[in-house]
Amino acid sequence: RTSCNQIDYKTMAAQVDATNKGSVNEAEDAKANVYETDDLLSMYLGLHFPLSGSKENVSPIIDHANSPIHGLRFPQRVADLLLSLNPVRTNNRALDVGCAVGGSSFELSKWFDHVEAFDFSEKFILAAKRMQSGEELKFNVPIEGDITEEVSVVH
Repeated sequence: RTSCNQIDYKTMAAQVDATNKGSVNEAEDAKANVYETDDLLSMYLGLHFPLSGSKENVSPIIDHANSPIHGLRFPQRVADLLLSLNPVRTNNRALDVGCAVGGSSFELSKWFDHVEAFDFSEKFILAAKRMQSGEELKFNVPIEGDITEEVSVVH
C-alpha cells in the first residue's frame, strides 16, 4: 500500500485563534508565531524529507563534523518504531498528533486505512496537503550564511 489519499490533515490554529479573540497582543502574537515562517517550513521539510534536493544535487544538511544527521527521517523512524511494536488494530486508523509537514503521516498511510493528522501550524498543514495532492513543492536549503538553494520536496 502506498497511497496517501486517506490522510485527513487538520490545523488547530483556527480553534486556538477563536479562543484568543480580543487579545490585546493579537497582532503581535500572529507576527511572533515562528511556525508560520518560510524559514521554519524549509527546516521541517528538509528534516522530514531528506531526499529532497537529490535531483538538484543539494544535501539536506550542511556537511560538517556536528551535522544533526540523527534528525533526518526522524518522523518516518518513529512511524517504523510504532509498526515494529505490532499494535493491536481495532479500526486500522492512526492518529498523528503534531504532524508538522507530514513525514510520519505519509509513512503511516502505507500501513493504515486512514490517518488523522493535525498540527498547530497552518503553514505546515497546507504544505502537507499540497504534497498529498501531488503538487510539486519547493523550499530553500541553507548553503552558507544567508545563501540558500531552492530544491523540490521528495517524499
